[in-house]
Amino acid sequence: LPIVAKWKDADSAQVIAPMLNRREERNAAVAALKEMGPPAISAVGEVLIGSTDQLTGLAAIGILETIGGPTAIDALNSYGLRGDDLLLREIAKRKAEFLTKK
Repeated sequence: LPIVAKWKDADSAQVIAPMLNRREERNAAVAALKEMGPPAISAVGEVLIGSTDQLTGLAAIGILETIGGPTAIDALNSYGLRGDDLLLREIAKRKAEFLTKK
């Protein structure tokens, strides 16, 4: 994963992002996606929307917060409005608000 993360492209992010759903691969996927930066936002946003457990959602929110920028803020706000998990929705809204003020 560290080698793929250096490519910093959206296609690589699409391959790595689903690994957030697997507990044993999550930490490596988080590190790789954070290193990729903005090209990973779309893939991470998709995982966040489709997440079925809070740990995956928290990992995705943390990645988006670390990457930052307008696109990450949009992804967080989008989940904050339409996400399935009420706790994750609130966290996403607060992170988006924090990044906006930053």
